Amino acid sequence: MYKRQLRYRSYEEHDALHATAWLDLAEAPPRLLLRFRHPEKKPIAQVLVDGAPHPAADAERGDVDLTGKSGTVQVTARYEA
Repeated sequence: MYKRQLRYRSYEEHDALHATAWLDLAEAPPRLLLRFRHPEKKPIAQVLVDGAPHPAADAERGDVDLTGKSGTVQVTARYEA
């Protein structure tokens, strides 16, 4: 079992959902996903992690792969307008 503390805060803005995750992980898990759920079930069009494009996302499920990340991570999921 992995000893970990994960906290996050999220908010919605027009065509995007934003999250800040604080990852205080004693040991990195084999996989770490952050799931976004759009209120209208729209697929993700683009993901930014710490301001940079992030290709490791499942647009239909809303999963963003944060495997290997630690500390404070800013994630933005943009949707088609």
